[in-house]
Amino acid sequence: MITRFEVDGFKSLRDFAVDLEPLTVFVGPNGAGKSNLLEAIGLLGRLASMSLEEAFKLGRGRIVDQFSRSGGEAGRTIRIAVEVLLQSPLETLEDDEKVLEDNERPLSGRYRYELVIERRVRPSGTEELAIADECLRVADASKGSDGREIVFQQRQERGQIRYVLMRPEDQSQLRTEMRFPRTHSVLGAQKTGALALANFSVRSTEKAVARLEAGQKLSGVSDEDIFNVRILSDQITKQLGIDTPDMQLTGRLADELSRCRLLQLDAARLREPSERIASHELAPDASNLPTILADLPGPALGEIRADLVSLIPGLAGFDVVPDEDTFRIEFKLSGGERFPARLASDGTLRALALLTALHVEPRPSILGIEEPENGIYPGRLRTLLSLLREIATSGDEASLDPAQRATQLLLTSHSPVVLAAFRDSPEHLRFMDLVRRDGRLATRARAVGELKAPGDGAHVVSLREVDALLQAAGSEAAE
Repeated sequence: MITRFEVDGFKSLRDFAVDLEPLTVFVGPNGAGKSNLLEAIGLLGRLASMSLEEAFKLGRGRIVDQFSRSGGEAGRTIRIAVEVLLQSPLETLEDDEKVLEDNERPLSGRYRYELVIERRVRPSGTEELAIADECLRVADASKGSDGREIVFQQRQERGQIRYVLMRPEDQSQLRTEMRFPRTHSVLGAQKTGALALANFSVRSTEKAVARLEAGQKLSGVSDEDIFNVRILSDQITKQLGIDTPDMQLTGRLADELSRCRLLQLDAARLREPSERIASHELAPDASNLPTILADLPGPALGEIRADLVSLIPGLAGFDVVPDEDTFRIEFKLSGGERFPARLASDGTLRALALLTALHVEPRPSILGIEEPENGIYPGRLRTLLSLLREIATSGDEASLDPAQRATQLLLTSHSPVVLAAFRDSPEHLRFMDLVRRDGRLATRARAVGELKAPGDGAHVVSLREVDALLQAAGSEAAE
């Protein structure tokens, strides 16, 4: 779970910071930067699983448009920092064997990951994206760290990555360096194989190698990974006489961030059939929804049906119907009538897509949803929000299976109904608006709380302001 997100230099997000909850609702007017925030988080998620260029090309707009502008010119640098709470148990190579020793770093704890991306001009006049700096730190004081312990740090101008491991007994540092590709973050390189390291420690790897040599089957690990990590193990053992710092931790963080999903639903696309050959992930516009539903196990499909029926009056269910080389959705009414998705309401289709997003496997670690109120009857919107919240938080953080873990929900809205739904739990609310800094407009996020000093209004929105907004919205609706 992301507990804090900071970004500087991405669209309207300049020197921006916000603390996040397991469920956070960003409210504010159009153009305040709510979508930009979700886009920035989505960019970080893609950087954890692909190259810089690929990650930016999948964003909204041209690559250069994703850099903040000043005086009509795009900036050169984007800085991102994120604090992540990992609550998973120690990873295992096989379910029946614990492979990490007691003196190795556990994966549970709070970590701070920092990344600096630059646009650099080549001699030809073309440009490239590069990592200027990257660092992962232990940020949890309860784990015996003062917040400054470095797990790894790399600077791309040297083309190397440096890992730092602290000796618990005397706090001395042990370092090693290796060559590293320019086009990936450490997390993205490990996820894609650009950095040839498996997601477990050298000590664990040596055990795995021994078992392979004895002819034992090892699940989930390729021979190439074993070979590469064994070479690294020999190098580090000779130089330092210790285990490599936790690449398993790096892999766990990469997995957590790369399972971030953003939904920007398009009702027109939801009405269409989808190809049988499709990604196993729900598309951002949910255009492959029929195929995703067809691929779900029966129990998950049954849960989606039950939730949708409880949400939409008069609806008895739906079926996924094969149709030549596509799948299509057909709805059923309580009276027995059937109708195709192309005749369904926007709200029915959007609700089905949102419920499906929380049942796909692997389950998203973070799910960002833009304006869930669109097309939903206000009287049913509270029910939808309650359903989403219940499903998202129903996961088991102690599970080794990512599909079973809870999902962090990030919602954007400018609906007074959504605001009213969270009026009595203001810890989930963040108000977004634009302010002028150094002559430029920038997005800010404010929590809801008590104003204790005259200057607190720059960081906090009072409940009195929330009530005033709700009252104004009610007056406008009455008129």
